[in-house]
Amino acid sequence: MTDRRLSRGLHEDPGLQPERTSLSWTRTSLSLMVVAATMVRWSAEFPAVILVLATLMFGLALVIVLDGRPRYERGAWGIAGEAMTPNIVPVAVVTACMVLFGVTELALILRSMAGA
Repeated sequence: MTDRRLSRGLHEDPGLQPERTSLSWTRTSLSLMVVAATMVRWSAEFPAVILVLATLMFGLALVIVLDGRPRYERGAWGIAGEAMTPNIVPVAVVTACMVLFGVTELALILRSMAGA
């Protein structure tokens, strides 16, 4: 691999793998924002819980978006240097948050149905 390629952070397949990963994280953050905005319809019944959940979802989406460019560059450099490491912590954090959000929303739905 030439020094010119490494100095620009490129690899043999420029943009493909890091680009797919970046797009996937962007879709995840967009999904979080849509779900948080959709939850507003429950704000009359559960104002405090919905406010906390929506704020946490928007915050997580913002963190994902802000870390997008550095994550893309790490991926490109990792491919260029043939030294990729798995990105386990962010995936585990997002998974845990999504499970927490899902369980909380399910509990709110069940509570709402029991009160009806």
